[in-house]
Amino acid sequence: MKARWLFLVAALLTINPATADWWQATTAYEEKNYVTAKRLFNALIPLGNEDAAFNLAAMNFNGEGVNPNKVMALAYFMLAEELGRQDAVDLQALLLSQLDAEQIADAKRQHEQLRLDVKIWPKDRYDSIAHTDAPTAIKRPLPKYPKDVANTLGYVLVRILISEDGSVQAADVVDTYPKNTFERNTLRAVKRWQYEPSDKKHVKIVHMNFTVPNHLLSREVEKQIKQNLLWEGALMGSPNHQYLLGSILNLNHIQSGVHLIVQEKQPAPAELNLDSFKHNDGVRARIDGFVGTALVRVAPDGRILEQVKANFAPQSEVTDLVGLTLSGDIQTEQYFLSKLPGIARKAVDVRPAVAVPRELSANYWWDQAAKNGNHEAQRTIAAYDRRWESYLLEQQDPVVMAWTGTKMILEGEREKGMALLDAAIAKKYEPAAELKKHLM
Repeated sequence: MKARWLFLVAALLTINPATADWWQATTAYEEKNYVTAKRLFNALIPLGNEDAAFNLAAMNFNGEGVNPNKVMALAYFMLAEELGRQDAVDLQALLLSQLDAEQIADAKRQHEQLRLDVKIWPKDRYDSIAHTDAPTAIKRPLPKYPKDVANTLGYVLVRILISEDGSVQAADVVDTYPKNTFERNTLRAVKRWQYEPSDKKHVKIVHMNFTVPNHLLSREVEKQIKQNLLWEGALMGSPNHQYLLGSILNLNHIQSGVHLIVQEKQPAPAELNLDSFKHNDGVRARIDGFVGTALVRVAPDGRILEQVKANFAPQSEVTDLVGLTLSGDIQTEQYFLSKLPGIARKAVDVRPAVAVPRELSANYWWDQAAKNGNHEAQRTIAAYDRRWESYLLEQQDPVVMAWTGTKMILEGEREKGMALLDAAIAKKYEPAAELKKHLM
């Protein structure tokens, strides 16, 4: 029996009180409670969980909790491959050699039925939600650092509604680490922010970081991960550990100042190692007229040799960076340059670009946690990803209903948007009432 290092599991806010996560499902399977395991694995299929599909295929093949059924095993292996399990291909080939034409046709029909249950498809069908269409902040008082958590590192991700006059009318936390630490002071500060006036309201997501000068961040992050066994728990499939690991890796990424290039096919590290995040932040670029973002390859003396990827804003006076020079202590071959429209400073933001395996990125673990049933991860991703936004709307999640309803109203779908806000209010989500008041 695997060791159990679970944090308390928060109840999922869905219309169906019977919820499941990967840890519960695999625990039931290991205890040979196959009826429960089958039910829990099936509950993960709508989340696009390829491992659940693979396990259901194996259970049908082995006759665990069901009569042996090679037709259904093939159907589930086909679904597992479609969702991302490439090792299901060879097992399909094995079954295809054992089934006749009629059985194979039946398996394909069963596969098409199984596909109807999937709500979250892989990221090649990713539909991101943009949050960049918003005015520039002209006044941003910082939140007070709580006295009772001295020397604590953290961040708060906040979603806000900006009025036509530039004031912040409503705000709520999308994600934070650590929990119950910086949220209250951040919300108080954000509601005093002022943006440039515009001709409409806007929804925007802002990031607030809480740093400690001269703090060895990566060392502290590694310490927290090891103390809470987050790495081991995440690798073993605990969605709560995966969500928390994603949050603390996000904290490390934000405060390290590096630009991550996630290598999807790079082998996972055997042990946690955050050395890739330790870089000198003294590299600078003074490129007058540059507006946009660019990933560049540089020589040891700082000369830009190649634009690996560039996205110049329409107002950028510079469209070719090759031959220009970065100054400072060059420690890596690639750097990420950015300067957003409306930023008055002349200096370009320069970040070392480092390649890391997906297991060192926050998004990978949040995605795993969401597919494995963690509701907080699903909500966090839903702020950026329409797949999860649509799924949580179907589940009548009050947070997603409120903010999606707000966006719909701003985009002209007033009746549908108000209906979502009213539904969120009925579910006692407090910011929904505040949002509605400002949208009447």
